[in-house]
Amino acid sequence: MIGTALNYIRKRLDAHLLSVPGLEKDGKTPVRVIFVEGDKLDPLTIPQDAIAMLVANVQEDREFRAPDRYHRRIAGVHGSQIESHHPDIHLEITVLFIAQFKDYGNAWNQLAHLLFFFQEHPVFDVAVDKDLPAGVGRLANELCSQTFQQQNELWTALRCSLRPSVLYRFRMITLRGKAMQGQPVPIQKVETRLNQQEIQANLRSPPPPKL
Repeated sequence: MIGTALNYIRKRLDAHLLSVPGLEKDGKTPVRVIFVEGDKLDPLTIPQDAIAMLVANVQEDREFRAPDRYHRRIAGVHGSQIESHHPDIHLEITVLFIAQFKDYGNAWNQLAHLLFFFQEHPVFDVAVDKDLPAGVGRLANELCSQTFQQQNELWTALRCSLRPSVLYRFRMITLRGKAMQGQPVPIQKVETRLNQQEIQANLRSPPPPKL
């Protein structure tokens, strides 16, 4: 689900950048936006003439978390019904876009058009974007502003020098919890019976303490 949603963003952005007139590529790469290869993360290696997508953080989006996480309303034959399920998880994914071009100015031009694209498409919604991956009904994005300290901490963690880049947060990717198999066993009513002597013994006050 996460990888599928990220790949959807990558394809949409790649198609846009390749269609912009005057945005010349420095090389002959067939695509403009790529994922960083898994075996080139340490040290971080980004191909030339491309914009690399790198997930910087994944966290739970608790703003849309339901009060009762273990029950949800579903459509049934005789109206809506309540189903017990394992809790859904709503995710926020922060993605770093790094432009790796020989021409420094061209790198920022590429990122500028990336900004224009997300400005024009702040939300991908299944009602409009029919090609959204199954399970992703709505995918919103927002530009993340970093302080110098936060920027320094991020690039220090990546162990490489600062490069032309922008940081975006995407929400929400929902990992839908599966329905629980069966229902919890109800608590059985237990009756206890005491004879008259046991009742009198229970009601009898304890003897006073010895001084």
